[in-house]
Amino acid sequence: MKLARALIIVIALAITILFAWQANSPVFAKPQTPACRGNNLLEALKTENPPAYKDLIRREKETPNGQGLLWKIERAGVRPSYLYGTMHMTDDRLTTLPGPVADVLDDAKTVALEIGEVLDESKMTMEVIKNIRLMAFTDGRTIESVLSPPEIKLLKTKLNDLNMPYAASRIMKPWFVMLSMALPKCELARQKAGLKALDASIALTAKNNGSKIIGLETVKEQFSAFASLSIKDQKVMLLNSLHMGHLLNDQIETMTQLYLQRRIAALWQFSLHMSHKYAKATKEEFAALKNFERVLIIKRNQVMSLRAQPLINKGNLFMAVGALHLPGKDGLVALLRKAGYKLSVVY
Repeated sequence: MKLARALIIVIALAITILFAWQANSPVFAKPQTPACRGNNLLEALKTENPPAYKDLIRREKETPNGQGLLWKIERAGVRPSYLYGTMHMTDDRLTTLPGPVADVLDDAKTVALEIGEVLDESKMTMEVIKNIRLMAFTDGRTIESVLSPPEIKLLKTKLNDLNMPYAASRIMKPWFVMLSMALPKCELARQKAGLKALDASIALTAKNNGSKIIGLETVKEQFSAFASLSIKDQKVMLLNSLHMGHLLNDQIETMTQLYLQRRIAALWQFSLHMSHKYAKATKEEFAALKNFERVLIIKRNQVMSLRAQPLINKGNLFMAVGALHLPGKDGLVALLRKAGYKLSVVY
């Protein structure tokens, strides 16, 4: 029975990996690369619910280090380093780096990303396989033991819309199912056409420049962070995503526009607003969001800060991580300042 169970898991994982890596393989390239566009939901909120809009703006302005994508890191005796916030998308508006960012990237001796193997698909795939227990149930449970029949129906509808097989999701944990649906169809089409997300684009530039590329985290550590959330919290986050699925293009467009305006504090505040509006604003939902922030953002910030400091001390580092890791009293900017570095906004 154990062997049979293991085979089922491996087969399901293989299917999942196939669909994940199709997105980045030129073998599956398609000529169409549709631009992902939607509506700016903040503009609608401004008109439809002025109090909620004003409250979001207030929380954004109260967030320390909430404006700016590129930060200069200075330490006496070494060349300056730089911290850049990214979005994990292929949008041309994101991958076309602003002049100040392109200049320091081209000059960097070392480039640090969240995951160093972002360009090595075979290694990434092997890491996924090695860490299957973090993604899949291995105790006989399935996603159907976590979700109710109406919730399963909603999940099937969403997966079908994305042309993903439900069978491959049955034994996957809720966090992994949630991430598999995180990108809209237009973005999946762009990745299938061979376009690279911003982080991979930065890594490719660094590789072509001869810069050393390292990772601040491992694949296992990232997966472990998600898997450390309770199944209850994972379920809340999955349902949260499902309830907002019809607005995915609009959410991405809104966050893209905020990013282009360098309003990084607003990214998280907007996410909170959407969760509270479209998910059930229960104590469980608030607790899950808080745990998500603590585990997936704050704790990882602490790890990335500690691992970046020896690299910063050598000078001429370009560090690119998700923009949500930069702002706030527990963000990377604040943590590096507490460690004795001088940080200032460049762009």
